[in-house]
Amino acid sequence: MAASSIRDVGHEEAGIVLEGLRAGPGAVWLVAGPAGSGRTTLLATTAQRYRRAGTAAIRISAAGAPRDPLRRLATTLRTLISTGALPGPAAVAATARLPERLAAGSGAAPLAVAHDLITAVAGIAAVGPVALLFDDLDAFAPEVATVLALLAEGVRGSGVLTIFTITDTALPAAATHRFRILADATITLREHTTEEITALLPVWTTGTGRTPTDQALVDALVTALGPLAGNLATVRQVVAELRDSGRLIVLDGHVCLTGRGPIALPRGHPLPAALRRLGPVAGRLATMIAGLDEHGAVGIDDLPAVAWALRLARTEAGQALDDLVRLGVLRISPSGRIRPAAPALGAALRQRHRPRWRGAVHRAFAELPGAPPSAASTGRRAELAWFLTESPDAQSGRDPDFFLTAATEAEATDRELACRYRIAALRRSAPGGPHWAWLIGEVVEAHFALGRYRRLAGELGTTVVPRLLAEIQYVPDKLLMMVTVCWLAVLTHEDRHADLDRATPLLTELARRGQLPGGEILPDAIRRADPRTVARLLAATGRVAGPLGTGCALLIGSSAADSPRLHAAWLDWTGSPLPAETSEAADRLDRAGALRSLLGKRYTLPKRGPAADYHHLLAAYRDGDWDAALSSARRMESDRRTRGTPASHPLAAVLAAEICAQREEPARAQDWLRNVPHTTATGSYLAWVWLGIRWQTEETDQALHQGRQDYLALHNTGCLPGMELLLSRLIAYATHLGDRTTATRALAELIPLSRRRRTAHVREATLVFGGMVRNDTAALTNGIRMARASGDTFRIAQACLAMGRLSPSPETWLLKAHRTLKRLGATREVATVTALLRARQIPVPRETHPRTELDRLDLRIAELVSRGHTNRQIAAALATNEKRIEARLTALFEQTGCAGRVDLTAAWLHGRLQPGPRKSRTVAV
Repeated sequence: MAASSIRDVGHEEAGIVLEGLRAGPGAVWLVAGPAGSGRTTLLATTAQRYRRAGTAAIRISAAGAPRDPLRRLATTLRTLISTGALPGPAAVAATARLPERLAAGSGAAPLAVAHDLITAVAGIAAVGPVALLFDDLDAFAPEVATVLALLAEGVRGSGVLTIFTITDTALPAAATHRFRILADATITLREHTTEEITALLPVWTTGTGRTPTDQALVDALVTALGPLAGNLATVRQVVAELRDSGRLIVLDGHVCLTGRGPIALPRGHPLPAALRRLGPVAGRLATMIAGLDEHGAVGIDDLPAVAWALRLARTEAGQALDDLVRLGVLRISPSGRIRPAAPALGAALRQRHRPRWRGAVHRAFAELPGAPPSAASTGRRAELAWFLTESPDAQSGRDPDFFLTAATEAEATDRELACRYRIAALRRSAPGGPHWAWLIGEVVEAHFALGRYRRLAGELGTTVVPRLLAEIQYVPDKLLMMVTVCWLAVLTHEDRHADLDRATPLLTELARRGQLPGGEILPDAIRRADPRTVARLLAATGRVAGPLGTGCALLIGSSAADSPRLHAAWLDWTGSPLPAETSEAADRLDRAGALRSLLGKRYTLPKRGPAADYHHLLAAYRDGDWDAALSSARRMESDRRTRGTPASHPLAAVLAAEICAQREEPARAQDWLRNVPHTTATGSYLAWVWLGIRWQTEETDQALHQGRQDYLALHNTGCLPGMELLLSRLIAYATHLGDRTTATRALAELIPLSRRRRTAHVREATLVFGGMVRNDTAALTNGIRMARASGDTFRIAQACLAMGRLSPSPETWLLKAHRTLKRLGATREVATVTALLRARQIPVPRETHPRTELDRLDLRIAELVSRGHTNRQIAAALATNEKRIEARLTALFEQTGCAGRVDLTAAWLHGRLQPGPRKSRTVAV
């Protein structure tokens, strides 16, 4: 049995262990790991290190014909003898006999070949150190493996190190079991961590290794690959497929994923290849399970039904399932659920067949023997309803009452499933029937409650509206108005402005009935973002279509509208002022935020889509997660290039530019602003960011003067949204230069703006920067309170900085601002705070954990700690005992100033630990 076993070791840790074996006595080591864990790369790296150190490293793989590895080994030995120091005559003679031995192939050949190889290798080892490295042991032919086992055992006494790599799935094999008994130790590689994969991605995405990877791409890969996300070979293949298909683009100096299609395993991946080898039965079964897994779960107990649907015998299906699980194509959870090995494999299997095939399979399930003949039978209603909704024949299966009952049963536990059943009932309802109009309202309201606006737009366009137009004489006025307004609303919400004209027939019919005079111009008014016209045309919606129609009309009126026009439209609509929260969201073109404040519970933020993506970007910017905000901006820019330009995207680019400018990267900031249009809604924001860029790249006096000119031009054109940001920055920069005249003039413009626009942000800016100009600490205190209530991290830091300028005890405020800005990476503002701290003779805080020089072993320990290794695992990786690791860690904490493992991990991940000259230490491993 192996003398020791080191488990769950990373690639670099294993390399250190193997490098330490070079100068040791003769030994046999096994390196085990799953396919794609980097065993071959590790062996190649080890061989290079050995050769640089003067060891004759002979590396042989299992590729080629069955006896090719032995021939290649013999050839390498002859080359070593001809180019190196001459070994003894016995070794030379044995090496010369090897070609003849290998060509003979007699029954005694394995023993004879092994004897000659042992003689040759031992003779070479007598002249200099030798290491034998054999890759993929389980792939060698049985007779070759026998020779290698004899060779490893025979040369161990001569000081020769032999290393074999093996896949850990080959553990039960008899040949590999013999090697495990023979080996002195075994290293089991773990799969790569997300951090390790992220570090390797630049090499695979661009080939240069210099372009960083956007975090959204990393997250998408991890989600799609699931349990395979740590498999090096799989990630490399998938990335190559994405790159070759044009789905990887470079935005803002980062490699990003474009398009919204699923990430699928390429055809050449080992799992699809293994599936093809198993034959058509296993392929049909795997594809069936992948199709069912898209919306539900398949368990072991469902295998007879799956077999019946595929017209397979149960034993045949059971054998195919066993083969699929054995090869890793399918996995069975402890609860008995059967799923593809990874979501990307399921996507690849589903892409092999058209939706019609999957629909036929679902119908086959609905036709299983024992299915209840009517809706009155409840034994399998939920199961049947789900399969019938996927049937290719929308009019077949059951009557509407069957699905309505199933929807009622599912409502309490799964609202999305209930919505699906109501759509199925609607498709099977006759126009003018008892449920028809009621069902349309139920479907629309359910989609709104779930935030499924894109799906609702599709259902209205493909199912509801064509039937309405075909049976227009049965459609009541209220139903026609609600469907029309709802369709326009969801198309607007999803920025599908090109499809707005599809509603013209409904608008024409409403105008003919006298319900919506002049409604034909609504699509154009929506595209022009004219909420006043929209409000005038839809004034009767609430009376005719009810609360949902009113909500949809509000959605249309608020989409892509800036605050002043939306405010006017709201006054026309309700006769009351626009809520301040809605006005502030509209200022930033945050359609989702505005709708949430307007509609309350009637609005649900969707998971994806232009409005949701932009809302999440704003939230990340506000919360101080600027890296996530930049990643969201890149994803939106990627969507812009493939799907058109939604109205909210310009401000996404502006916010990304502001982050880059704060981090003193003006060139990146200018790249973001290159394609941003100068409109009423974006003008002040653009001037705000450009003022910050010019402050870095031009003379400060000139930058301030240009910022003032920009303000005057914007004021004359009525660009009010974001004006408080521009004025606040003018005040801050003028105060920094001691230009009280400009600061006072900007404050004089900010005060009437706060009276005209009563939003929390404008009021906060007036208090903070007004207090700065007037030396009013009471106003600043109130401004800080409002900034904290907003949760905007950067605004809180700015308010603390303003208080630090005036307070007689500025230390607390300046240090708070310094810490916050440092965390954001806002180096420009950090420099301002640092100058104030020094001017007031307050010690500038050093890095929480200053950059520390460590020797190589301490760096390795810090890296292992950052990966979550325990002291025992670190000791195993470094071939030492746990007590010494504990002592070394204690000394490491003292040297770096870290309070514990979490702080040490942060120091490692943020690059605050660097290699330095080896120092003498009282504690050593």
